[in-house]
Amino acid sequence: MYMVKVATVWGRIMKMMTREQLFAAPKVVRRANGRFDRGMEAVSAARARATEIAQQCAALPKLIPTASHRRRLARLRASVS
Repeated sequence: MYMVKVATVWGRIMKMMTREQLFAAPKVVRRANGRFDRGMEAVSAARARATEIAQQCAALPKLIPTASHRRRLARLRASVS
């Protein structure tokens, strides 16, 4: 029973830690973590910018369709119904 418990714990450790964390030099791991952190910051900044732009676009008035656009929309609605 003790061997099963050790195997389970080792399996959990192997799942939690990446190959880089287990076998790489500390400097390489620090650099990788830095790259990962910078990537996460870039993604969160882009997400914030996208949210801000979406809110600005939602505040703009909707465009009034032209006559040709209204006819096209009417044909589309007629074909769907």
